[in-house]
Amino acid sequence: MKVLLVGPFPSPIHGMSLANSFFYEYAKYDKIDIIKHDTVFSRELKSKDKQGRFDFRFFLLSIVNMFSLFKKILICDVDIIYVTPGQSILGFLRFFPVVFLAKIFRKKVVQHIHGSRLTYNIDKANFFFRFLSKIDIKLTNRFIVLSDSIVNIYSDYIPERKMVICLNGVEVQKKKEITIKTSVNILFLSNLMKDKGILDLFSMIEQYPCNNMRFNFAGAIEPELNNICNDFFTKNQKNCTYHGVVFGDKKRALFENSDIFILPSYDEGIPLSILEAYSYSCAVVTTNVGGIPDIFKENENGIFVKQNNPLSIYQALNNIHEKLIFYQETNYKCFMENYTVDKFYQSVKNVLLKVF
Repeated sequence: MKVLLVGPFPSPIHGMSLANSFFYEYAKYDKIDIIKHDTVFSRELKSKDKQGRFDFRFFLLSIVNMFSLFKKILICDVDIIYVTPGQSILGFLRFFPVVFLAKIFRKKVVQHIHGSRLTYNIDKANFFFRFLSKIDIKLTNRFIVLSDSIVNIYSDYIPERKMVICLNGVEVQKKKEITIKTSVNILFLSNLMKDKGILDLFSMIEQYPCNNMRFNFAGAIEPELNNICNDFFTKNQKNCTYHGVVFGDKKRALFENSDIFILPSYDEGIPLSILEAYSYSCAVVTTNVGGIPDIFKENENGIFVKQNNPLSIYQALNNIHEKLIFYQETNYKCFMENYTVDKFYQSVKNVLLKVF
């Protein structure tokens, strides 16, 4: 089996680029004949409202990138094209020529959708784009999705027989010692974007007393929020630290020193950041959106908060102390049983083998 993996690789760092990197490295180690094609043109984080919009420079770069990809398909004699498209209508249809060419040359196509918004964006698109999307779906052999709830969301457009669930996974960490503390370290490790709920967290910290709470933030800042974030961190240096974009040992140290992970997001698939928090025995505070309910149970893994509600975040962070050690112990066990990167790799590999 020869596989061409088409999609984004770090950086920027996000769930899809990390998952692609994990799969590629594990496949090479497993002696799978795999070629990667990186679809990232800019290593900087885009503002959410600019993602999926037409950009002439991006269009030209896409054409150049697409010809390079066509060359790999024609010359490398691959059996399966494994694509990880975006969820915007343009992000999804960007690979329509690849899917179409693959069918002409009798290659198998597997598309891995890392999120829950694709069909919502197809619904909002014009007739022509909806028509192309239906053809794209028809020509694709299998779709990998992240959870049961996302199967239900996508079933109006994608036949259930074509969908396979593969749970995300992250690297195994040594279990840390859990102790009772009088103060807690709270970590927000994701891109600092409005849709991630970062402004709600800022508002909570500024509006309510956060005694015995220390906040650490890490991730790329959405360009439109640069001034807001810089002002916030300048004003709140006493209990808030921004660490920038972190990798390797620095990222590991932040997780190891954290008791609670927080992600008050407005939209998610299956966030790798929550799975990483589980792997480091962190309790979790998050929102009931997208595929999160498939990996998170309230009062078992942590506490749900309401979207766009700083008071809800404040109440959760105060109430979580009652069961903090229970959540931490439960989350590490949950991670080891379900969400290791090895389990992720094996499940995706099995899908490709069955299609092959």
